[in-house]
Amino acid sequence: MKEAKFYTKDFYCACVLRVMGFPLINIEKQSMGFSNFVFDDKDHKAKLIVNRFWNRDLKVDARLFVESINELKTRLHTH
Repeated sequence: MKEAKFYTKDFYCACVLRVMGFPLINIEKQSMGFSNFVFDDKDHKAKLIVNRFWNRDLKVDARLFVESINELKTRLHTH
């Protein structure tokens, strides 16, 4: 069975997905300093979560969100 993945270039969407429990598979460095965040999306729910985030219809724990921001910043700069 092929592994389902979700890609995003948006840092804060990636942070939301981490808070929501999506495993980060990889950070793929792109040109011009951009990166793709690659998540395991075996249940195909990442797009729904991201849409709820953009529609301001998603509630997350603020502390977990800040921890996710710090985690992904560290991983970006050490990757």
